[in-house]
Amino acid sequence: MKVRLTAVAGLIWASASMSVGILSFTLASIIKSLNASRVEVQLLAASTTIGMLIGALIGGPLADRIGRKKICTIFAILFSISNMLIYSAPQSFHAIFVLRAIAGIGVGGLLPILAALVSELSKAEERGMNLCFLESFWAYGWLIALLITWWVLPSAGWQAAMAATGLISLALTLVSYPLIPQSPRYLMLTGNKSQALKIAEKYGLKTPEIKTTKLNIGEQISILFSKENRRVTVTLWIVWFTIAMGYYGVFIWLPKSVLAAKIPLIRSFQYLVIMTIAQIPGYYSAVFLVEKVGRKAILGTYLALTALSSFMYASSTTIIEMLLWGSLLSFFDLGSWAAIYAYTPEQYPTHARGLGSSWASAIGRIGAIIGPYIVPSLVAIGGWYLAFSFFALVHLIGAAAAFMGREMKGKELPEIT
Repeated sequence: MKVRLTAVAGLIWASASMSVGILSFTLASIIKSLNASRVEVQLLAASTTIGMLIGALIGGPLADRIGRKKICTIFAILFSISNMLIYSAPQSFHAIFVLRAIAGIGVGGLLPILAALVSELSKAEERGMNLCFLESFWAYGWLIALLITWWVLPSAGWQAAMAATGLISLALTLVSYPLIPQSPRYLMLTGNKSQALKIAEKYGLKTPEIKTTKLNIGEQISILFSKENRRVTVTLWIVWFTIAMGYYGVFIWLPKSVLAAKIPLIRSFQYLVIMTIAQIPGYYSAVFLVEKVGRKAILGTYLALTALSSFMYASSTTIIEMLLWGSLLSFFDLGSWAAIYAYTPEQYPTHARGLGSSWASAIGRIGAIIGPYIVPSLVAIGGWYLAFSFFALVHLIGAAAAFMGREMKGKELPEIT
């Protein structure tokens, strides 16, 4: 798969990141504007991830039936328009919660399916690198969301910042759509062999013979829990649960933790920019290493180092220490995300790749709902030290599970023939 094509898919990936990131950076303003209760604060923080759970559950079966490209586009348009509608929506908890949950459905449905599409458009020796490169666009989307907040929020308010994010996301989606081909493996599955061979030849891909009978959802689930896949599925779900719980628990509330250190608002945004930029080399380190040392080694090691960074951030006593460990937390956490998106879709055959990828992501979204939701309670009990120490333990559990998984470096994607 050419770098240009991965970069085009990356524009849509960045759009999804913007949709998630904008809530993190505007959450404090939303809470103040709505005069939200503690329970409402917890639900608002979890609103996107609640939607992402729904999107991940329905996205896989839909993608395995109507195609990866089509379903990715539908989901991207959904979260873009939902964010735009916030501008004219009533300033009430219920309206914002519903629109953010709908945006989450779009993001949660898109991510695992777009990763599966890129995986199916990649050569075996380039697949891990391409998927890590795709995931690196998350950092750019997060950074754009931060800059939108910085520029728009002070003068036009949080609703305008949300709408600007949606508008940019929609534009990126419409530009990208005609440039991304359909998966040749999916076309083989649906009997469109001539079109599949044409795309495969263009991108230098192998097109194995694939059984053209589509499986029902029960048969797909049986593949996930077959003798050869049972352990893979269980360890994959543990990793997804912990990585998502830790990521959303940490990064939704990271801006609030910086402000809690009584750093001036403008200076706090500058520190958050530095921490966000640290994600980018984290991704590219995974891009560089994933085809050299393998997915498991990168995923497990980076999750362990994320755990260390989270604990050290919790223990920080100076602004410089917060900046250092917050940046390393961003570096290793986002590098581990690059690895898991490379690792997940290559575990299952085309017949169940959409379902397997999206349901693993759905398990992660359960963790992603719990993570942000419990932070206010953890902070009330033991301050930010307890919150970030807890997420250090969560990431450590994920690291242990990652080392128990199946390595697919350099191997062709599995198929049912």
